[in-house]
Amino acid sequence: MITFPGARVSVLFPILVFFWVVEIPALIVIGFWFVTQVFSGVASLADTAAQSGGVAWWAHVGGFAFGAALMFVLPKAPAPQPRARPASYKDRAREDTGLVGLAFGLVSLLSQLTQLVLLARLAVVFLGAKSLALVFPVITQLVSSTMPVIEPFALVVPSLRIDGHLVELPTVAAILVVHLIGVAATSIIANLAYRPRRLRQL
Repeated sequence: MITFPGARVSVLFPILVFFWVVEIPALIVIGFWFVTQVFSGVASLADTAAQSGGVAWWAHVGGFAFGAALMFVLPKAPAPQPRARPASYKDRAREDTGLVGLAFGLVSLLSQLTQLVLLARLAVVFLGAKSLALVFPVITQLVSSTMPVIEPFALVVPSLRIDGHLVELPTVAAILVVHLIGVAATSIIANLAYRPRRLRQL
């Protein structure tokens, strides 16, 4: 959190019965872990039977806060020798461990998660949303929450039926557009951060 704020980690992201590997900024993972430790510690205070377990939650919280504070006090190891710069601006932004890397990772994460949710909708509609909703009630929420994203594409892209199954081509179009927006946004971040600024001669 202190030394490498833009670092990213790969996590398994479940959607229904499928798992995708998604690259997430480490600050989000660390923040989620810290919040769960705090809430678990608060919950253990109300449970008198779990007083010994509550000590562990608060030890994690205290160790995290104390360790972060010590990062500002203790001497640091010498910085590693810089490697040869990657060929492209996007590679440099992807490997950046500062704010540029964090912004690049957040935009990339948002794009990937949106695409995964839309892919899940595509699979659910193809397999039959009503029948799946009986087993997985969250299916109804998934279809209704993604509808505002799909509606503009449904005006210009028709759906297709294959053997009684609905193939939502508007959803496919939305996935492609979200992907292109993610690529464009990350390219803009990388170019703004690393494109050399030309000095204008007066």
